[in-house]
Amino acid sequence: MHVCVVVFLFPVTPSPLELVSPDFLIEGVSFNFTCLSTGGYPQPEITWLYQTPNEDTPINATSLSVEHTNNNLYNVNSTLTFTPSMVDDGNWLICQIAVGTNISENMTAMVQLKLISKN
Repeated sequence: MHVCVVVFLFPVTPSPLELVSPDFLIEGVSFNFTCLSTGGYPQPEITWLYQTPNEDTPINATSLSVEHTNNNLYNVNSTLTFTPSMVDDGNWLICQIAVGTNISENMTAMVQLKLISKN
């Protein structure tokens, strides 16, 4: 007798997205922003954007860490190192994740950049 086990894997929406950032920035000083996604399936794709009043510009992450858990879910940690200038004051950094192909499963977290002059 042969036993056949069939496992169906359906997309799992991760827990709410977390964006870790400093409260304020100093012009010319590099700061890390970290975007955390836990418990999603399949592996979420993380995208960083820099948003001005006129446009959204993609930014490459500095590092990406992916953990595939024992229960077949993914934890993803993406870090962006950003060195602001005063023209960045009031603009936004955005972290977006996409799980699967369903647009309704996308999540966004954003932080407004608040700068302090070095002088």
